[in-house]
Amino acid sequence: MAGVYKAYDIRGVYPTELDEETMLKIGRAYGDMLMEANNNHVEIVVGMDMRTSGEVLKNKLIEGLTMQGVHVVYGGLMSTPTFFYSVAAFGYVGGMQVSASHNPKEYNGVKIVKKGAESLGYDTGIDEIERRVHGNAFKSVQKKGKVSEKKTFLHDHVQFELKEAHVSNLKPFKIVADPANGMGAHYLTELFKHIPGELIKINFELDGNFPNHPANPLHPGALDQLRAAMKKHKADLGVATDGDADRIFFLDEHGELVTNDITHAIMAMLVLEEHPGALINVDALPGRIRNDVILEHGGKIMQTKVGSTLIKQMATEQNALFVGELSGHFCFKTSVGVFETPMMVLLKLLQFMSREKKPLSELVKPYRKYYQSGEINFEVHNKEGAMNAIEEQFNDGEISHLDGVSITFPDFWFIVRPSNTEPLLRFRMEGRSKQIVDEKTKEVSGILEKFK
Repeated sequence: MAGVYKAYDIRGVYPTELDEETMLKIGRAYGDMLMEANNNHVEIVVGMDMRTSGEVLKNKLIEGLTMQGVHVVYGGLMSTPTFFYSVAAFGYVGGMQVSASHNPKEYNGVKIVKKGAESLGYDTGIDEIERRVHGNAFKSVQKKGKVSEKKTFLHDHVQFELKEAHVSNLKPFKIVADPANGMGAHYLTELFKHIPGELIKINFELDGNFPNHPANPLHPGALDQLRAAMKKHKADLGVATDGDADRIFFLDEHGELVTNDITHAIMAMLVLEEHPGALINVDALPGRIRNDVILEHGGKIMQTKVGSTLIKQMATEQNALFVGELSGHFCFKTSVGVFETPMMVLLKLLQFMSREKKPLSELVKPYRKYYQSGEINFEVHNKEGAMNAIEEQFNDGEISHLDGVSITFPDFWFIVRPSNTEPLLRFRMEGRSKQIVDEKTKEVSGILEKFK
């Protein structure tokens, strides 16, 4: 079971890698940790997504928590952003969300937070849970915790993001949304009760088998149904979310994906209009348009390693007003903390489209300045040796070791970094022309292929 303890959460195939007994122990371990840190008075939120193994694993998790004296407020089926909000907004000392994000149907797991919805990473608590589970190191508790339910988290969450987004005068756009039979269906349905426009729903039935396509919008073919529906309905905007709905993606009126570096850049620009000189986070991946826009609008840049847990932690510490990753995690700094706010991103984008009175394709056109390879993954036998070989080959560039190795030249720049969740090296190239990107991608790929 050791392999289920990841950099940002606990996740594995059910039941071969993650079973009921392990989930019970995970609940007991985190229960003990919270009781120790909070003088034996603990109330936390537990939620779950729509995965088929969610109910049984959620029950075991709650059993483990209450065994150690923790009081549980069960929020039912909820997206991960709603889960984060519920913990942060109502002052609970922590929370556990049964979810495996965008992974295939056979996976499940748990995302864990402290007070303020501060996510636990492997080095900030998950390692301790692993140690206690493996050692069966649990305290004997006389008084069990109690379980209650609260059904208003979703309504409260939508009202909160509507208020925090400060949007007005939205035009009634025609929008097609595809949450991939995942939890985005919940907050999109509720949100569109309160804003103008027509929401055309596809794949809104919650189904942990993901019968229509994978719950990862970046998976090849995952956006095909959305594109077809947009064409059929002549929609202004397409929206896609992943399984637990903490990542969001947009398609323009032609069905072309608005890459997340552009979404990030637009959001940064809007933040800086309201808060001149604000600090904006960018991850270490190539996406230079973000830096260009932030600097052009007088903002300050904070660059961090890839990882939503890390960027949220750094944003809290450094008071960044907007943070994001090219994977689709976007977080505005809210009045109750920093966590994924996909609804607010959607609202801000609709406000931008309403204000500018132009189709989205025209609005994003000035941001399409650079060419990208996309992410290319390599399963190598020696990650460190492969990265050293890359660095040696391109040693006349500007080199950074913030996250793996990033190398910058005037006309192209790229990163090779070890995956936080899989035994892979991840490679991305960006440059000023398609020709240079294709040429240098082939060169770097040739070096990495030698380490397979």
